[in-house]
Parts: sequence; structure tokens; C-alpha cells
Amino acid sequence: VASAHTRVADSHNILHTDMPSMERLLELRAAAFADDVEVHAAMLSWDEQRLSTYFESGGKASAPPPPQRSLRVLSLHGGGGNRNVNAMQVSRLRRALGPPDVVHFDFLEGDHAWKSENIDPRLVQLFGPGPYWGWYGVENASGHGQNDRDAYVKAMMDPAVGFEYIGYEAALDRLERHISEHGPYDALVGFSQGAIMVTMLTARALQRAARGEGAPPAWACNVLLSALPPRASPYAPIFPPGGSPLHASPPIARLPAIACMGRQDPFAPYGRQGLGSIYGALEWFEHGGGHETAKEAEVNSEVAEAIWRAVEGHRSSPGEKAPGLE
Repeated sequence: VASAHTRVADSHNILHTDMPSMERLLELRAAAFADDVEVHAAMLSWDEQRLSTYFESGGKASAPPPPQRSLRVLSLHGGGGNRNVNAMQVSRLRRALGPPDVVHFDFLEGDHAWKSENIDPRLVQLFGPGPYWGWYGVENASGHGQNDRDAYVKAMMDPAVGFEYIGYEAALDRLERHISEHGPYDALVGFSQGAIMVTMLTARALQRAARGEGAPPAWACNVLLSALPPRASPYAPIFPPGGSPLHASPPIARLPAIACMGRQDPFAPYGRQGLGSIYGALEWFEHGGGHETAKEAEVNSEVAEAIWRAVEGHRSSPGEKAPGLE
């Protein structure tokens, strides 16, 4: 215990001139006994003197001016959600990424009406009668619906069970138009079914670019929250044609992907294995919850730091080969 206190005291008294790492930032917060003060990735551009002053004030001192950078994010809800649900889901991550004058989120809704029996009643209590949307319909040969969670998970992980996505091409076209009309975006964020949309859109763009029929993705990274791999489309499905249980080489080879999933999520093994075979540059983070977004401040800070790292890497090398292409 004494050595731990000594270490904290040293980190409090010795200020470095370089920009801090996230680990150093957390040390400075601990040294000021300010664990209740939220941190966000934009703080990595603050010098340590300003950070110490800020933490020692309990977060009440005037924060230093925002860094001269910005971030534009497009966020997609999951099945049975809407823009209000999605804004709540990503609110902690938004704060971790930086202040509103630096970080801007757009929210796009699907237009596939969600079956009432599959809508989480807790969402209705919080957000009222809706409407609640998905991006496409899902049918499967097992006969098990999403409200029978255990059986549904087993069906998803069994390559012998056929799945069908209904209306997904039109949904991808609509998403692509939105990006063209309202972008560019630095990152695409998807929760659950929204993450499947992000993966399918990326894979479709890469396939078209490889055939000389379009441009590769212009955004820097995909952020996949409580994410599942595609199950029933020609765009990076978890079980590719030809009998192979998983992809031998990742179809999305180099575009950075940042995934965060709950350790209690019943879809976690399926998600991690499938996304790991689809993305060649996947960073994986875990939180303590279930099929939801992370509540822990430190997890959100780590995810935010990974997003900024991917975005700034993309901006610093605009002349390199488009991400994702071999």
C-alpha cells in the first residue's frame, strides 16, 4: 500500500511536458482524488499542468480550449430502436470522445417497422409507444424468434440453419445515399443490427471498388457496439459459401474496426468469433454488462481513444491505399 501511495504522490508532483497517454491521464486523476470526474479522449491533447488543475478542482475549473480538431460520426440504432434510443445508448461514448463543439453525431433511423412482440418493454417505458424500427426483416428456418433468446443464439451459430434478410439491399442503398448527401463522416457507429448494417455497407463498397464499380469507404473506422456479424447476405457473412465455417482471410482486411461487447451478452462468443474472421484490423473491448452499451467510464474512454487514433491515422495518410483493400 505504501509503495502505491508513493507512486501516486510521484505522479502528482512530477509533470511531463509531452501530451499524456490515457494511462497517465488516469494517474493524474487518481492523484487528485477525482475519480468522479469524467475523462474523455479529447483530454489527451491537454498538457499535464492543465489536467492537474482541472482534476484538483473536481472538474469545476475552466477546461482548456477544445483541440483544433473535429469528429463527425453517423450512428445507427439496433433492431427495435430509434434515434432517441440510440442517442441514449451512445451518450457515454459521446462524452468520452469530447465536447459537443468538437464531436458531432448524426442519427439515422431504419424504416422497417419492428414487430411489437420483439420490442423491449423497458424501451416503451422510457421512450413511449414509438415507433420503433429495424433496418431489415429477419426470418430463419429454425422457427425460433428473437424473444426466445437462447434458441435464437444457437440457431444463429449453426451454419445448417438458413437465415434470410428481407429488404437489406434497399436499406443499404438508403444508408449509402444518406452518407453521400450528409457526409463525409469520420466514423460509422452501429449498435446490434446497426452494426451488421455498417459491416455489410463496408463490405459492399469494397467489393464494388475491387470490380471498378465504385469508390471504397471514405470513412476512417467502424465502431461496432454489441455487434453481430452478418448472417444472411453476400456481404461478409459469418459463414461464407463453400462450406468453410469462417473466413479463411478477412474480407474487410485493413479498415480499422473497434468493437465493444458485454461479457454477459449471450451473443458475445458468436460476435467475437465472427467479427474476428471478417475484420483484419479489429480492436476488441469488453464491458461488464449484457447486450447493451458500456456504462463504465474507463471502457468508454478506451474506445474513444481507439476511435481518435484511427481517425487521426486516416487523416495523416490520405495518400495511402484505401483501407480495407488488399
